[in-house]
Amino acid sequence: MGGKLQKAHDMCVIKENDLIQCASYDLTTIEQKMFCYVISKIKPTDKEFQRYEISALEFAEICGINKKNVYREFKKMALDFNTKARWIKIGNSEILFSPFAEAECNQKRGSISVILNSRLKKYLIDIGGVQGRYTKYELWNILSLKTKHSIRLYELFKSYSYQFEKDFDIDELKGLLCVENYKNYSELNRCVLTKAVKEINLCTDLEVSYTAKKEGKEHKVKKITFKIQKKEIDEKITAFCESIDRINKKKKQVKGQVSIFDYEMEKEIKCADEVKVTPAD
Repeated sequence: MGGKLQKAHDMCVIKENDLIQCASYDLTTIEQKMFCYVISKIKPTDKEFQRYEISALEFAEICGINKKNVYREFKKMALDFNTKARWIKIGNSEILFSPFAEAECNQKRGSISVILNSRLKKYLIDIGGVQGRYTKYELWNILSLKTKHSIRLYELFKSYSYQFEKDFDIDELKGLLCVENYKNYSELNRCVLTKAVKEINLCTDLEVSYTAKKEGKEHKVKKITFKIQKKEIDEKITAFCESIDRINKKKKQVKGQVSIFDYEMEKEIKCADEVKVTPAD
C-alpha cells in the first residue's frame, strides 16, 4: 500500500452487540484502535478468520506511533493483550476475552499479522440481520479519539443509537468501562464521562447528552440516562473535519493517515448536494 491506508469505504467496524454491550475489558486507546482496524479487515464473505496482514507503516498510521518503533510497540501490544484477558459473561456463557490468538512480525516483508481468537467468531462473522443485533460504524469515528473511555463509550452509544435513549445503572456502567475504582458519581463524571462525551460530540457522528438520576433514602446517583442522536450531514462533516485536524496535529502521527477519509465523506457531501431542494419563486 506504500504507507497509505485503504479507502474509508472499505473500513467499517461491525460487531455483534453482545460483544459491545455485555463485554468488560480494559484496553488502551491504541489497543482498541488496532483491534477495530483488524475487524475492519473482515470481509462480508468470510466464513472463518483469516490471517490479517498489515504493513508496519499502516500499524503506525492507525495507532499514531513513530514508525521507527513500530515492531517494538506491536510486540508490546500483543503481550499486553494476553495479560489483559478477562472473563466476560454473555447470556448463559462466559468466555475469556483475548482478541488475538496469534501475532507475528516479519521485518523482511515490512509487515505484521494477526489471527483473531476463534471464540470471537460468532460476534464478528456473518452477523448481519435485524436492527439491534449488531453495530456498524465507519472507522474514522474513533481514530482521533484520545482516551480509551471515549472509544468504549462511543461504541456503546452507537449500539443503542436506534433507541435514542439509554439508561445505565451506574455500577453496570462502571463494570463495562472497568472503572470500578471510582467510588462515587462525581468522580466518575469528572474523570470519565465529561471528557469522553465532549470528545464524542466533537469528533464523531453522534451527539450525546446525559442526566444523573438520584434514588433511595441516601439520595445518591444510581442511574444515568444518555440521550443519543445521529448527526445530520452538515454536523457530521464538521466532526469529520475536526477529526482530520486532530490527527494532523499529532506530532507522532505518520503523514498519510488522512488518506483513509477521502472516499465516504466526499460521497456523503455529494449526496447531500443532490437532495437539496430549491424553493419555487
